[in-house]
Amino acid sequence: LTAQQSAIEIGPALATMHFEAGTIASAAKQPDAAIKHYTSAATLAPTDARYPLYLGVMQAQVGQDAAATASLLKALRLDGNLAEAYGTLTELALKANNTDLARQHIDKALALKPTSDVYRFINAKVYKRAGDAKTAANILLALDDATRLQPAYLQLLAECFGLLQRPADAAAQYAAASDAKLTDRDLATKAAEWYDRAGNATA
Repeated sequence: LTAQQSAIEIGPALATMHFEAGTIASAAKQPDAAIKHYTSAATLAPTDARYPLYLGVMQAQVGQDAAATASLLKALRLDGNLAEAYGTLTELALKANNTDLARQHIDKALALKPTSDVYRFINAKVYKRAGDAKTAANILLALDDATRLQPAYLQLLAECFGLLQRPADAAAQYAAASDAKLTDRDLATKAAEWYDRAGNATA
């Protein structure tokens, strides 16, 4: 009986070790090693949703899209409340230019974490890709300044304003970001470029 109990316990124990090793490898920017360890963890403890989740996220980061999708769907079969799985599946759907599927996934992520800035950002990307730049811009404008003026958010908002033929608004956003970070010359340059597009280079 003792031997049987040991055999039952060894799988989860080894899975935890592989999971921790995978997390260390991920932090060390060693995705291949991380994927190997997460795969081992998922194999040793097939009912733990964390392992295929982390595996899928890592596979998505290195462009293994089909494998990532399979891993994330497996994680969701084990636990349907994994917002990160839905968020990553949204990004994969956008990469495949499938906006309908992306919409399904991001709606589920937001239902689980409606106040997440990350998922609202991804939601804005979905709307923009679907041709609704106005809604995308409004989603981003509703974020607090510290979040909205981050580079990725700011770029997406500017792209939306560009599609809406509102370059002056894009310039104003970059100007606000530049004022908040005076040492960042790139922000000042982009503000000037957008003002130039708006025919207001001296603003």
